[in-house]
Amino acid sequence: MVELTRRRVLLGTAGAGAAGTGYWLASTDCPTPESPTWAFEGTHWSPPVREGKFLLASEQYGYTLSPQSRIVCLNARTGSPQWIDTAVDSGAGIPRVHEDTVFLGVGYGEVRALGLETGHRRWSFEADGAGEGTVGLFDRPIVTSGSVVTAATRRTEGDSYESLVVGLDRADGAVRWRTNIPGSAYLPPAKSGDTVVVATADGAVSGVAAETGDQLWRETVPGSEPLRPLAGDDRVFLATGGDSPGVAGVGPDGVGWRRPLSGNPTALDRTDGGLLVGDETGELTAVTADGTVQWRTQLRERVGAVAVAEEYTWAIDQAGHLYRVDPQSGEVADRWFVAHNRDGDRCRWPLGPRVASGLAGRGEGVILTTWNRIRLFGGLVD
Repeated sequence: MVELTRRRVLLGTAGAGAAGTGYWLASTDCPTPESPTWAFEGTHWSPPVREGKFLLASEQYGYTLSPQSRIVCLNARTGSPQWIDTAVDSGAGIPRVHEDTVFLGVGYGEVRALGLETGHRRWSFEADGAGEGTVGLFDRPIVTSGSVVTAATRRTEGDSYESLVVGLDRADGAVRWRTNIPGSAYLPPAKSGDTVVVATADGAVSGVAAETGDQLWRETVPGSEPLRPLAGDDRVFLATGGDSPGVAGVGPDGVGWRRPLSGNPTALDRTDGGLLVGDETGELTAVTADGTVQWRTQLRERVGAVAVAEEYTWAIDQAGHLYRVDPQSGEVADRWFVAHNRDGDRCRWPLGPRVASGLAGRGEGVILTTWNRIRLFGGLVD
């Protein structure tokens, strides 16, 4: 198994600047970046999805207008393509794998179902009026007992928006139900029990019956610009920013608890019964299902992505530092430098663009997606 080397240049050797500043150059040389096991080129990759021997991701994540984007299924160990699907004039969202089918949103109001092994298109759905005032069905659909549920945002009047939430038949994509909720649901829904939870940009959270689309409740969570909700065992976790950044637990009866964060949330993932959230200050916070803060750890820069695996928790900051963190204590076990470019006189990714978009960990290895590459570092354990 290929393992990451343990370069101590990241642990405070000569040439390293103060925390939060990157590596100031004493000469024209930067620390040698960690070399990946493999790399796959592209543009604005979505967070990766690991499913057995496969790795899935989409190009132009979060964009409705794009000349062409790809949805790729790669061999996770070698990086070689299993299949590639394309979207013309649009970007694509995070894939959702259920059994032998890949579901995802594409561009202006389209949902696709693709075969996991072959990429064969089994069905597609386009919302009424797709492409006219529709922001998109971008993000990851959820799968219930018989439906695929996702949401699209439409402009109504002036600067007002509403969101179409649809339940599609898993077998053929036929509409089983649809409902409209106020606000811009540019995030994927999540499922809590028999309830689909939809978050909108204004910080509101709505509960919709998973099998009928009936609207059950609507609550307002302090803050705005939420990150995508994450499904827990009996609740959904939601992180919000703005003037009151924090993370909340939302159950079938609405918002339960809420805990403050040090800065606007930038990344989150499920843990065993809770969640891990990273924020713009570089802080990682582990929260249990009942809202208890388990630990907090400070990284060097704004957190770009986090991933919880069986043995390790992984994090990447937006300067290009990859961390392996103990999931019980939050202690940083190892740190590597993976950035291959510079920001002026510093060895780091530039702070302007969102460079790191996602991580998927397994055993001693981790897959990192950035704006231009998918890369495997270390070895993967099945």
